[in-house]
Amino acid sequence: QEFDSRIIVVRKKINAEKDASMERAYLVFERSNAIACMQEAFFTWQRSKDEARVNREKAELELKAHREKDILLREHRAKVMNVQHTLQQRWQQANQCLEEMEDSCSLQRCMLICASE
Repeated sequence: QEFDSRIIVVRKKINAEKDASMERAYLVFERSNAIACMQEAFFTWQRSKDEARVNREKAELELKAHREKDILLREHRAKVMNVQHTLQQRWQQANQCLEEMEDSCSLQRCMLICASE
C-alpha cells in the first residue's frame, strides 16, 4: 500500500510537471504570437507611413507642375495682351492715316474744282 501511495505521489508530480511544462509552452506560444502581432502591426504602420510619404511627394510634384503651368499661362496672357494692345494702336494709326489721306484728297479736289472755275 505504501508503494502504491508512492506511485500515486510520483504520478502526481509527473502530471504536475507535465502541466507546468504545458503551461510554459503555452505561455511561450502566446508570447511569440504577441510578438508576431506587434511586428505585423509595426510593418503595417511602416508601410502606411511610406505610402503617405510617397503620396505627399506626388502631390508636391503635381502642385509644382500646376504652379509652373499657371506661370506659363500668365506669361502667355501678358504676351497676348501686349500684342492685342500693339494691334489696337496700329489700327488706330492706320485709321488716322486713312482719315488724313481722305482729308488731303478732298482738299486737293476742292483746289482742283476751285482752280477750274
